[in-house]
Amino acid sequence: MRYLHIEDQVVCRSLGEEMPCRGQKYMYDPISEQGSISYKRKVSQMNKGLNEQGDQPQPGRGLCGTIQGGGKMNGKIHELREYRNQRHVFADRVDAGYTLGLMLKSSGDSLNGGIVLAIPSGGVPVGIQVKSVLNLPFDLMVVRKLQIPGNPEAGFGAMALDGTVFYNERLLAELRLSQAQIDTAKSRVSAELEKRNSLFRGGRPFPDLTGKRVVLVDDGVASGFTMLASIAMAKKAKALETIVAVPTAPEHTIHHIQSEVDAIYCANIRTAPYFAVAEAYREWYDLNEEEVIHILKKNQRPTAGPGS
Repeated sequence: MRYLHIEDQVVCRSLGEEMPCRGQKYMYDPISEQGSISYKRKVSQMNKGLNEQGDQPQPGRGLCGTIQGGGKMNGKIHELREYRNQRHVFADRVDAGYTLGLMLKSSGDSLNGGIVLAIPSGGVPVGIQVKSVLNLPFDLMVVRKLQIPGNPEAGFGAMALDGTVFYNERLLAELRLSQAQIDTAKSRVSAELEKRNSLFRGGRPFPDLTGKRVVLVDDGVASGFTMLASIAMAKKAKALETIVAVPTAPEHTIHHIQSEVDAIYCANIRTAPYFAVAEAYREWYDLNEEEVIHILKKNQRPTAGPGS
């Protein structure tokens, strides 16, 4: 059992949800997902005072808002305004996932027939909290970046398990990679995706997304190409709606993704020139494969079957 100290109040457009108050401790076991809040505060309903699009709280009341933007799908963006441009707003990935779950639950958007798909590795503990709050089926969206030759920490795009590829065309033009180099990177990532699918999902068939509302979860997005590959795979699988839920992201990436999805939930949007996902967390480290497997085993692995 761990104690997480809530330094920042989790406030969103609530439907009577009980949430921790600033400076209070609550016990949360990320394995059993059993929470015990030692001090709770009812957050007043913030639906009052919203316009018909639900994006204009009354002055001084709403801290959760939405942004309308252009693009093919014009997906609505939901954020926690109190968290905008802030650093270290989440205790850890469990806290971040719980916050996202409450945002989704209190939004009023229908998630009937939904499924949560978490992107390994860091998205797994976040996604588990989201599915727990929403009581939805859970599985993984296995996707990896295409690494730049000689610089494995950076990528020129991303590939999903079904072979869907999303390229950073501008970066590719700058790198001037040969087709052979691109194909080598794709082959390497394809093999890694099969390995991770076997490790994390036991090689099971991917769930049927036809007619489903798909909530794609990660622990944050930076360039957004991994998420874009995930979105493309969900669309190819005939998802009814694609919804992105991430704790943190730069604003320019949010707007880049916005035209591809029906909605985005991001608690901590930042506009600074420099962005790092880790800066949204007070406790942060990269999860290795063994830790992901451990978390999945403790949570009985993905719960969505092929026909779910």
